[in-house]
Amino acid sequence: MEKQLLVTVSEEGCALKGIHFIHDFFEHQGALGLTLFYTAPKPRAVWVEEEFFEAMDEYDRTIRQGKQVGRESLSAARKLLAEYEFPEGQVNTKLHLREVSTAKDILSEGERGGYDAIVLGQRGARRFQEMMDESVTEQVVERQLGAPLWICREPEQGRRNVLLCLDGSDAAFRVAEHVGCILANEPRHNVCLMHVAESGLFAADSTPSIYARARKALQENGVDEARISEVPAVSGAVSAAIIAEARSGNYAVVATGSMERKRSRLRRAIFGSVVRDLMKLLTGAVLWVSA
Repeated sequence: MEKQLLVTVSEEGCALKGIHFIHDFFEHQGALGLTLFYTAPKPRAVWVEEEFFEAMDEYDRTIRQGKQVGRESLSAARKLLAEYEFPEGQVNTKLHLREVSTAKDILSEGERGGYDAIVLGQRGARRFQEMMDESVTEQVVERQLGAPLWICREPEQGRRNVLLCLDGSDAAFRVAEHVGCILANEPRHNVCLMHVAESGLFAADSTPSIYARARKALQENGVDEARISEVPAVSGAVSAAIIAEARSGNYAVVATGSMERKRSRLRRAIFGSVVRDLMKLLTGAVLWVSA
């Protein structure tokens, strides 16, 4: 079954990092469908008190310019995919006039389109970092994150395998299912399990059951047992431990769950801070985040 990815595009060259990652990570690109998504700036509102015709002319000019930049950006993304010999018939484009904000409009499109993942380049990642720094928008992200985010800040070509970070939450096992689904037809990538938790929330005796449940989720979604390994559980400085393991293992992807609705406020804040740290500090590997 073809996996559908929403790939965000902007006028900045760094916005194409998601396309570079897709080309490098996936051997069987015939099983992928891509929708390139550009959000054009929303013109400021025209007020009755203004010189109406001049204001409307500026409004129309802003829309035309935004759409032109969008068409050029989408064309550049298509050109790069063609250079990578990605099947042209599996690529669609959407030019969207911004309604709320870039980040929220991307989430809305991801929710409407039923995509398997939303792929963000460096600029898109910055937009989501800004959102995550606002307490009110954590609820928006949690509510609207219908598809996992793939955050491609500084992906390095040639990396392999996925580091799957688990804290025992339902969100962590959902990302395990996502990893299994994506890697089912990509046998050159293996999965390494890593149990992580802050010191006050860590229970060493839970590690075997967490790993067993994650293995089951991966296998049920198409990843053979032989492709799954483990590293010792980690408690304490979670973000630093994940980044160190990602660097040591030269992983292509770090996968983790996002905030969990049923958690206490303390657990939500702790895990949210880990995701924010990884969004800002993880380099080399791409971050996959599932709600």
